[in-house]
Amino acid sequence: MTLRLLMLAYFYPPLGGAGVQRSLKFSKYLPEFGIFPSVISADSSAYTQDASLLADVPAGIDVLRLPHTPALSRLVALASRRRVAVPAAVQSTVPTGRADKPPDQPGAPGRGRDRVLRAIAALQYPDDKAGWSRQAERAAHGLMARTPFDLVLSSSPPVSAHLAALRVARRAGVPWVADFRDLWTANPAYTAPAWRRALDRRLEDRLLAAADGVVTVSGHLAAALATRTRAGVPVLSIPNGYDEADFTGAMARVREPEHFNLVHTGTFYGHQSPQSLLRGVEHLFERDPAAHGRLRLRFVGNVGSRFEPMLAAFEGRWPGVLERTGYVAHRLAIGEMLAADALLLVIGGAADAAA
Repeated sequence: MTLRLLMLAYFYPPLGGAGVQRSLKFSKYLPEFGIFPSVISADSSAYTQDASLLADVPAGIDVLRLPHTPALSRLVALASRRRVAVPAAVQSTVPTGRADKPPDQPGAPGRGRDRVLRAIAALQYPDDKAGWSRQAERAAHGLMARTPFDLVLSSSPPVSAHLAALRVARRAGVPWVADFRDLWTANPAYTAPAWRRALDRRLEDRLLAAADGVVTVSGHLAAALATRTRAGVPVLSIPNGYDEADFTGAMARVREPEHFNLVHTGTFYGHQSPQSLLRGVEHLFERDPAAHGRLRLRFVGNVGSRFEPMLAAFEGRWPGVLERTGYVAHRLAIGEMLAADALLLVIGGAADAAA
């Protein structure tokens, strides 16, 4: 028995970053279980590109990439053409980092920039991908008319993908499964004002009540979402993991063995910040000056331009300790992790919390 799946996933190769991995691996491995997906995704030059990930897209899979440029990118481009000065607060928010998490979301540094960001975000409903969502809905109706599908799966963020998928599935009379890579209104990085929170919560309730199945990344999140679905609707956890094939032939970066390498891969977003780590390292150096020559901090990926003053100040005080690569292809990022003595993960919770 085979099943035809229509997947709505904004973030999909050649877009890069962490947000593409889950949908990419679904499309790669579901055919082994008799489930054959077609994908509607985005073609957006505003986000990091990683063409190396295209090697994981199964041969013969149908992928429709719809052009889309987020509103902030359009604003900056328009201002450039008209030679209008755009506040640095807005310019710094143009997405260039982790695909589904623009690196300059509101955070501790730059209160003025954060107010601009929150105001712009609050005026885009349900998110800044709504224009793509409308395109995806029209395209999906067309695909359904030509090639009937058995199931619709959508991945968020952006939540507008769920809204399009719901409408497509209901019109076609097929089930709809919503995959939540992150929570929405309960996400620690959610910063919308109270009036907007009420609107978002209402739409979130509507989507969860309509879904025929919900998938998320952990048992904890599954339990939270299950309280808001219809009775009997399956809510399952499919944890994020790793693809063993990604490590086949992967080569660790050559490093100097006299250094202890602490590596962070990815983007700091929302309330996340490297500030606590840098403070801790400075305290270490003050207590043990010799550690300055042994420790190396390596940030792999687009960290986020809002942290540039902080990082530059640290580098000025402690030259040679912090190394930044910018975005690298996925396999190179794996090599960086394999070469690390320890990996850094900054998690949700209180601002600047690090673990």
